[in-house]
Amino acid sequence: MKNILSITVITAVFFLAISCTKENDRIASSSLLKSQLETISKSTRTIQGSVNEMSKPFLTQIESKKLNLLGMINSQNNQLNNSNISSIMRPMDPPDWIGPNYVTGSFTKIQSNVELTIPGTEDPTLPTGVYICDVYSYHTDVSLPSNSVARLDLDQMTQYGYSNYTTFVRGVNYIQSTGPTGNIFEMTTYSIVIKYNIIGQAINHVIPYDLTGMEFAYSYLLY
Repeated sequence: MKNILSITVITAVFFLAISCTKENDRIASSSLLKSQLETISKSTRTIQGSVNEMSKPFLTQIESKKLNLLGMINSQNNQLNNSNISSIMRPMDPPDWIGPNYVTGSFTKIQSNVELTIPGTEDPTLPTGVYICDVYSYHTDVSLPSNSVARLDLDQMTQYGYSNYTTFVRGVNYIQSTGPTGNIFEMTTYSIVIKYNIIGQAINHVIPYDLTGMEFAYSYLLY
């Protein structure tokens, strides 16, 4: 009887030791992943790109790598909190983005009385031709938590201007900068005021839209 009891105790201790070892390995692995994520965040000072109707939705390689690391960390944390600890890494739902959040911008004239060839497709009321125009940027920047990565939610915006006004590609440019001044996410789009035709007749049309009051949409996730 004593032998049976001893064997039972030894077996229980053995399996407990294995469980503790696996749990410690997961904790160490999670810490390593967090360290890698922190290294990427600190070493990457600027992430920039453009989201337009051809490329949406879009994440840079750096953003995707952060997202993958975050998913692995969350998966391991869930396993550590699970009473039934398994050695197999189970699939994890994508982390929740916080948003969309909406913010308006402000206009800055970046070119004045410049000659641009405007296609008739951009303003069906005007023939394709050269026009005298003013170009405006519509811009905003938001402060994000230091431990976050942002994305632009173009699909959640009711309207937007050009990401490239020389090629008339519609979309929004963004840049996320991390540094001593904080974690800043900037968004910019452009509009064109067609003032006159080439012979000086007044036009005063705005393409692609009058962006007054336009709201940028963005989301972010914490890591």
